[in-house]
Parts: sequence; C-alpha cells; structure tokens
Amino acid sequence: MRDSIECVIPAAGESSRFGGNKLLEPWGTTVVVNRVVSTALSYCDRVIVVTGSEADAVRRVLPGDSRLETTNNDAFALGMFSSIQTGLRLTRSSTVMVMLGDMPGIPGAVVGAVLAAPAAPWIRPARKGVPGHPVRIARELVDELCSLPRATGRMRHVLDAHRGITIDTNDIGAVLDVDTRADYELLRRSHDA
Repeated sequence: MRDSIECVIPAAGESSRFGGNKLLEPWGTTVVVNRVVSTALSYCDRVIVVTGSEADAVRRVLPGDSRLETTNNDAFALGMFSSIQTGLRLTRSSTVMVMLGDMPGIPGAVVGAVLAAPAAPWIRPARKGVPGHPVRIARELVDELCSLPRATGRMRHVLDAHRGITIDTNDIGAVLDVDTRADYELLRRSHDA
C-alpha cells in the first residue's frame, strides 16, 4: 500500500494587487480556489486549505469532501510562507505537496507527473526555466521548512539548498499565479476557463 499524499494550499492572502478577492473569481463552473482544491483532491488523500483574509468567504466556496480540512493563519499578513508553514505543521505523511490557491490553471497531468517522479527531496515543474507548482517535498524538508522564522523564511531557500527534480512542461498554468487581473485574463484565455 502506498503512503498517503497530503497537499497544503495557502489561500490566505489579501489579493492587494488584484483589487478584490482573486480566489473567489469565476473559473469555469466554479471559482479559482475551488478549482485548485478540486485538482488536489483528485490526487491526494488529504488536502489542507490555509485561510486568513476573508476566511469565511473562502471556506464557503470549498467543496464538501471528508478529505478536505481548513485551518486559519492568524498571522497571514506576514506573507505566504507563514501560511505554508501553518499547513505543513498539520501534515503527517512522507509525501506532501504545496499548491497555491491562486493557480487554477495547474493541469492534472502536471500534478500526476510530479507525484510519479522518483523519490527526491523535492520535485516541481518548470516552464522555460521558470519554477512552478505543485511542489512535492519530502518529510525532512517539511521539518526544515517548519523550523524557519515565519516572517523571514522562504521556501525557495530550502529548495535551493537541496538537489531536487525539475519536470519540464509547456503549460503556462503550472507557473502563472493570479496576482493581477491581467494574469487572470491570460490564464482564462489559455485554459478556456
């Protein structure tokens, strides 16, 4: 029997550059954050969504699934890394993925490729040299990430210190998050959402 796979989805930010809560924007027949969570649930045994700003509104749009949990990051103003840490601290399995709540264009095929890759400290997709998501991390890196200061720690610093695996993809959805309305429109056009 395979080890369980857990996924942490930070969905706590204030969407300050977007001008409204980007996680609640339409995406196909659902909204941005719901699309990300649904993709994660297709591959993972447990999904942890970390809320913060507008937590109640985000929770209301999430799918009803016993594998889905939410937790709140009261310190979300410190930045996304503090939300990633909040979720990682609740994980137990040796395989953990991090998917960003504002990346609805991540293709299922990319998630499957990341999970199918051989064991390594980390595995992530990249497009034309630009690193993307999801990031699969081994338990020893989870512990290392959780030990960093919440306000100044960065996930990329830990990944850069370990040799991992990069999976090439041509799909822009694996590297583009929705920070601005222009990002959102580009993703919608490229994925016909």
